Amino acid sequence: MGITFQAVQVYFVDSGDRALYADETKLLWAGISQEFAEIVLELLESKKIDCKSCNPVAYSDRYFLRLPLAKQPNRKYVKEHWLPVLLVAREYRRYKF
Repeated sequence: MGITFQAVQVYFVDSGDRALYADETKLLWAGISQEFAEIVLELLESKKIDCKSCNPVAYSDRYFLRLPLAKQPNRKYVKEHWLPVLLVAREYRRYKF
């Protein structure tokens, strides 16, 4: 189970002109703030979260990126494609209070 970029982005007041890429041609999400980009990158680099490819229907409650869909996540594309992903916590613990 995970959460989409757009679902997390609503908690940041500002949108922005930043984008996150899986590689040179696979765009994960765009229109994000510098702060949001830095937080996601920090969580990815510290291995607290992963990106898991998902069906673009997970994003249907708001909007899609207007790019061809990267249907094969491991493929190298010549042109830019959107790779829809979920942000997934690497470890989930249930705490008792």
